[in-house]
Amino acid sequence: MGQANTWFEPQKSSSLSLSLLLRVFFAACIILGPLTFFVYGILAPQGRGGQAIIAANIAENPLLNQWHLLFGVLASFFLPIGFLGLSLLALRCSPWLGGLSVILSLPGWTPLSGLIALDALSYDIAQMGGGTQLIALWNRFNGNAVIFSYTFIYAVCHLLCAILVGIALGRTRLIPIWAAVALILFSPLLIIGFPTHLFILLLLSLVVLEIGSIPAALAMLKGRDEPASIT
Repeated sequence: MGQANTWFEPQKSSSLSLSLLLRVFFAACIILGPLTFFVYGILAPQGRGGQAIIAANIAENPLLNQWHLLFGVLASFFLPIGFLGLSLLALRCSPWLGGLSVILSLPGWTPLSGLIALDALSYDIAQMGGGTQLIALWNRFNGNAVIFSYTFIYAVCHLLCAILVGIALGRTRLIPIWAAVALILFSPLLIIGFPTHLFILLLLSLVVLEIGSIPAALAMLKGRDEPASIT
C-alpha cells in the first residue's frame, strides 16, 4: 500500500527538522494553553460587575494580580495556537469535523486577548483607587459593541471547537476514548459553571481540558496517522 499523505509528512529529508519543530511547537501549546489558563483562573480576583470586580482587585495582593495578568497573556497566545494544533490533528483522519474545528479554532480563542485587556483595565482602575467615574468607565467598556462581539464570538466558537475536536479525535482513535470524553466535557462544564457562578466547575472544566490535551499532544509528536499508544 502507498504511504499515507499527512499534513506534516516530510516530502524530503531536509524538511524533517522543520516538521519536528512544528510538531513540538504545537504539542507544547496544546499542553500549556489549559495549564496557563488554569493558573490565571486560580489567581483571578473574583467579582461580578464593575463595582464588585474593582473592589476585588483593590483587595487582591498587587503582585499576585500581576501574575494573574501575566498568565492571562500567556494563555491568550497558547490557547489559539494549541486549539489550531488540535484541529489540524483532527483534520488528519476526519476532514469534515477537523475542517470545522480549524475554522472555529482561531476565532474561538483569539478574542481572549480582548477579555484579558478588560482584566488589565480592572487592575489599573484598582491601582487608581476606584471611584464612581472609573467604575462607570469599566461598565461602559465592558458593555460596548467591541467587547460584546469578542465575548459572543469567543463563547460560541471555542465551546463548539472543543466538542468537535473531541469527537473527531475520539472516533478516529488518535487519542484514547477517555481523553476524547475529557475534551468534550470541557464545554458543558463551562456552560453550567459560568452562569451559575460555580467557580469550582470553571476550574474543573480546565482540568478535564488539560487531561484530554496531554494524549493529543503526544499524538501530535508522533506525526503519523495512527492511534496514540496510550491506554
